[in-house]
Amino acid sequence: MEQEVRSEIYDDNFLNSLSFNVFNDEDDEGEMSSDHHRRSNFDFTNKSGEFLSLEICHYVSSSVDLVGLQVWRGALLLSDYILDNQDYFKHKCTLELAAGTGIASIVSGLFADEVYITDVDRGQILDIINMNVKNNKHLIKSKDLHVQELDLFFNHSSWSSDVSPDIILAADMVYDPKITLAFFQTLRYLLVKSPATTVLFALEKRNRTNENSEVVAPNYQIFMNYLVELQKDCPYLSLESIEIKLFKVLSSLRKNK
Repeated sequence: MEQEVRSEIYDDNFLNSLSFNVFNDEDDEGEMSSDHHRRSNFDFTNKSGEFLSLEICHYVSSSVDLVGLQVWRGALLLSDYILDNQDYFKHKCTLELAAGTGIASIVSGLFADEVYITDVDRGQILDIINMNVKNNKHLIKSKDLHVQELDLFFNHSSWSSDVSPDIILAADMVYDPKITLAFFQTLRYLLVKSPATTVLFALEKRNRTNENSEVVAPNYQIFMNYLVELQKDCPYLSLESIEIKLFKVLSSLRKNK
């Protein structure tokens, strides 16, 4: 039996550390036949204090190769960053790699002119994205939004899209070394085509204790090593680390009653 993984946002101890729950789950009837499938309302607050409610379909657990079916903390962090910097996204073209549920791209669609939401065509991933776009269509300002397959392991030149994004989005790309490598190969291909592109990563440094009782974060370190190599290959890139506390994001979410 294949091992299942579960996003930290569903952890009871994590939720109890907040003053209120992160989301409200409602069983979805008819759209998907799975005990894991949920429809949740995520209420964000932008920098002006205005509330934004997104209806997101997602799973609460999945196999490792389908983790995109879940909502991860990096996607919430990236969504919050977009809301705090909405002017930067106005009239831009955004492309998200390994978009999962598509929540960050949907938020970017409130401001960007063009939005490309991409992920592998496996399991229910693209179905989930299309469903979430449909559920939030009334909020999306972008008149040019596309959900497309982009498998990080495919030959990149076979991807027929001529899109030249102003901004590339990516969240939580640090859980598997092979996927991290494929991600950076895809990113390098896109940056060579569009060197003026801004890339926004949202990632969590997941620490663990090794056999020597040392606190390590091997997948995070692999990601950072590839990032250094990418800058060597693309010397025009400028790297900047933006420290944002995750609690700021999650404390802006309200449970719908």
